[in-house]
Order: sequence, then structure tokens, then C-alpha cells
Amino acid sequence: MRLGALIKEIEVLLELDEISGDANVYFDFGRFSPVEMISWRGVYSELAITYENHKSISVDDFLVTIKSAVGTVFDGWKGGEFRMDENTLVWVSNPGECNHTSVSGVCVSRDETLIINTFYSYN
Repeated sequence: MRLGALIKEIEVLLELDEISGDANVYFDFGRFSPVEMISWRGVYSELAITYENHKSISVDDFLVTIKSAVGTVFDGWKGGEFRMDENTLVWVSNPGECNHTSVSGVCVSRDETLIINTFYSYN
């Protein structure tokens, strides 16, 4: 999924009152929470959302985090600088990882949590 599409999907859910800005955000695996945006080790010009267990982030805070990546220059894992934009692909990886888990969309769970859907897409 591209960064701009991810932002738009979350904004639409907020506009339609499908979810509250105070709701928690988790990935669809292991109740891990998103933390920050980094340059993805697989392709430095693409983004990765890092994750942690036993941490929470609100929808509003997550939206600020991902929106702040638009136009920002990130350092690649082994060097180089890469400016991200709304067309940048988004993956899920912690620093140094290249696990080919990509973001595929978002949904709202029954307990009114924003879930970031992922899939494994190895080339």
C-alpha cells in the first residue's frame, strides 16, 4: 500500500465516525502497535512502520506519525538520503529487518480498534 492511500483510508474512517481519534491502533498480528516510520531495509526509498508489543498509540497520533513522513528525507540503512512522498510503498519492519510484510489496508475491529492489515509478499 502507498503512504497516501493509507493516510486517506484512516481519514475516511475518522470522517465517517467509524472510529474515534482516541482509539488504539494495532497490527493484525500479535497485538503489536506501530511506533515510527523508517526507511525500509529492503528498498531504502520505501518506508517501514516499526512495531512494539505492549505499547499503544492512538489513531490521531498514528495519523500524525504517518503524515509527517510525507516530504521527509530518511537515511537509508547503509547510507543515502531518500525523500518520501504519498506514492511511497509502506512495509512493516523494525530497524535492520527486511521481512517482506507489507501494509494492505486498515479496518475497524469489533472493539473499535483500528487494525492495520498486512500480508507477506516476497518477490
